[in-house]
Amino acid sequence: MFFVMLVLFTINDKANSSEYSSNINILQTYTENPRNNDIYIFENQVVQGVEWRQKFKFKALRKIKVQIQPVLSLYGASDDEILAKSIEESIPNRSPKLGIQLKKKETILSRAVLEKFSASGYRKGFSWKIGRMPIDLSKSWIFRPNDLFGPYGVTQIDRTYKPGVDVGAASYSIGDQSTVSILGIIGYCDYNGKKSNQGSSGKPCPAYSSALTTYTTSLLQNQIDLFIGRLGERNVLGNSIQGDIFSWLAFYFELHSAQYLANSYRYQTSVLGFNIRIFDSLLMQFEYFNNGQGYTNIDSYNKEDNSPQAPKLYLADQYIGIGLNYEMSNQTKLTAQLQANQLDNSRYTLVGLAHEYNINSEITINLGLPSGKKPEESTSYSEFGSYPIFFNINSSFYL
Repeated sequence: MFFVMLVLFTINDKANSSEYSSNINILQTYTENPRNNDIYIFENQVVQGVEWRQKFKFKALRKIKVQIQPVLSLYGASDDEILAKSIEESIPNRSPKLGIQLKKKETILSRAVLEKFSASGYRKGFSWKIGRMPIDLSKSWIFRPNDLFGPYGVTQIDRTYKPGVDVGAASYSIGDQSTVSILGIIGYCDYNGKKSNQGSSGKPCPAYSSALTTYTTSLLQNQIDLFIGRLGERNVLGNSIQGDIFSWLAFYFELHSAQYLANSYRYQTSVLGFNIRIFDSLLMQFEYFNNGQGYTNIDSYNKEDNSPQAPKLYLADQYIGIGLNYEMSNQTKLTAQLQANQLDNSRYTLVGLAHEYNINSEITINLGLPSGKKPEESTSYSEFGSYPIFFNINSSFYL
């Protein structure tokens, strides 16, 4: 009933706007999987899904903007275990109470979820926003140490969509170039009342919630971002800077330092990158990633580490990244990136091809190719050698 009233209100108000989009995951496969239980546990499998997204925007009480994006999803896989692994039923800092499972039968699952739901307002330099929305503090392209909430996956080359988290934010503009903000991100407990980054019970858990203060300014034509606060079980301090060196060369640098409250464990992680404009249609990136939470010994890959300070997205401590963005034509774009682990010499190559076959429709093809020692080849396996070959065809429609 709520959504029916919302649609009617949106249609009848000439000042409101609606955006419609649908996404069809035509084919997604994982092949030649080494079946390493620590990273990927499935052999050659196919997962298919269809998602329908519709975004509503309207004004309430003349000064408050409301945005709602419901998502309907239908997924299928070769067995129920594959299905559970492939679908993120819960994302850190998200309450499951904003989503429902419509139907599950063997290897088919349908869901409905409020992916984005926010209200915002602005008055004389002060703005506020509350609800479910994406939060991204990172400025880099391949390795993103400051992407702290719902981060992009290692194999995710298409980054047009980022999941939202449950957050409240207030900002104040200082002049034309500076802004200070306060963010509060809700963490949730599991059904036993313990801390959990999966939010399985939907009950807020203060010990896993986050509170950050951010400051953005411009200095000598460089953009500078600072943040400090509490990030779940750790205190965190971070910054980023980006700017132009020449007309064809730009740089970016970001890092954060953190200390866990339980055992005073400290780490620092950072990335330094350069954007190089080869010619108008070709842009390349080079990045060096120092992963402060990564292992310095390959033998550490095999140990079970369930501690909070265990490596998250990447296992090792040093990485090199190379990226490419090439506009082949006005309708066709090629994206590629290489991630190289400097500890075990493994690599993962991602290639994405996007083509607009009309003004409102796009099809993308994504391919991921691993290189490195597989678990069956050596007891001391490599990180990316434990990844599968990934292939995906995706189609999007916009109205």
